[in-house]
Amino acid sequence: MEQFKQEFGDFSQSPKILEYIERVKNGETVESFGDIPESWKREIENGLQERTESIKTEDTVLKEKKIEDLKKDIYEIAHSDSNLEDGNVINTLRSYLLSKINERFTKEAARTVAENNIQKASDKELFAIALEQFYQETRVGKEYERSPLFDIDVESITREPNYLIKRVQDENGWHYRVPKTGTSANKSESRISLNVWGNKELVRRLDTIAYKYGVIYKTPAQSDAWNERNDPVTIYINNPNLTPEQIEQLKNEIVTETQPYVRSNEGFGIYGDNIATGVEFGLESSITDITRLKEEAKNISPELYDAFDEYLRKDGKEKSSVGMNIAAQKLLDLFK
Repeated sequence: MEQFKQEFGDFSQSPKILEYIERVKNGETVESFGDIPESWKREIENGLQERTESIKTEDTVLKEKKIEDLKKDIYEIAHSDSNLEDGNVINTLRSYLLSKINERFTKEAARTVAENNIQKASDKELFAIALEQFYQETRVGKEYERSPLFDIDVESITREPNYLIKRVQDENGWHYRVPKTGTSANKSESRISLNVWGNKELVRRLDTIAYKYGVIYKTPAQSDAWNERNDPVTIYINNPNLTPEQIEQLKNEIVTETQPYVRSNEGFGIYGDNIATGVEFGLESSITDITRLKEEAKNISPELYDAFDEYLRKDGKEKSSVGMNIAAQKLLDLFK
């Protein structure tokens, strides 16, 4: 890597070169630079030309050798485990975010804006973009194909109270269903997340469980949003009167009652206890978690700390979700 930097200078840090390295790492051929856009080829050729301008035009053999050296170095870097070392995290991160644009955005105009933002981003801005990307990858998965189990009008019952549910709070795109035996005033210290289909019978089962244990749960406020999240349902264990034995019973009932509606385990197995396919139990985010993440960021760089300080905050107070903490930890892990 160091020899590559010495030979090709700033050219070795070109976002397009770094993105190409990522493509080679994922299996693309290096012999002919693969099927890459003309703009990449021009940047590669221009970069090489700047470093071979002292070579006589007729000395094509030496120029070809320079090109082959570049190909070799790209291949070695792409297949090395040390590409994040020597302060190269920023460049690798920029390359990764660029490679995800087509997945995140369907419209060409949006892709162009995203590419420009990533290319021009300062370190702090790049970290903020990465945090959002990592959150999307954890919680907002690729849209699930519809199943016969999916009720396209499921929000017609999640928005309404019933004989078990005394009220529904419609907040920030979610329906919080509060049972007659519970309240939303108590703080939740643990939660259960579900990767399930939006199904009316499932909601009825969850209502029964919420009423039995005095806990609240949330579902997407719009039916289609069920298919855009890996965790469309979160059950907040906010009843302080539940004993450890009752919480274990609650977990077992959730697994049994939701099993017919589980889609997959996508997005789970990262945080907490993956107690069954599509079911995850874990502690809620806390100030202690946020403090630890910010302290680790501070030890890496002021820019990373500032990005974390803004991200892990709401309404002027330190606050985050479990998914946000996972995104922050994933970014920290790049520096290890």
